Amino acid sequence: MLILNTFHLVYSQNAQWLRSKQELKNGKLHGCWEWYYENAQLQGKGNYKDDKKHGPNEWYHKNGQLRRKGVYKDGESVRATCFSETGE
Repeated sequence: MLILNTFHLVYSQNAQWLRSKQELKNGKLHGCWEWYYENAQLQGKGNYKDDKKHGPNEWYHKNGQLRRKGVYKDGESVRATCFSETGE
């Protein structure tokens, strides 16, 4: 069986900035992914397993403060904590 691992890069419509990076395994999301704001700051990161969110997952406000931190198992949210823009 051939296993093909690749990185998928998604750019904005005008190709001015990188929107996301995703790992693929045999054409399915599998591994780490990252989303970015227009200013190239990290918007979110996490992991996928067989096209489903799996493992730790974090999202950030535009000011860089943590917005949401959670854990997924086979695509289902197991635990999540949300934070304000001030980090509370």
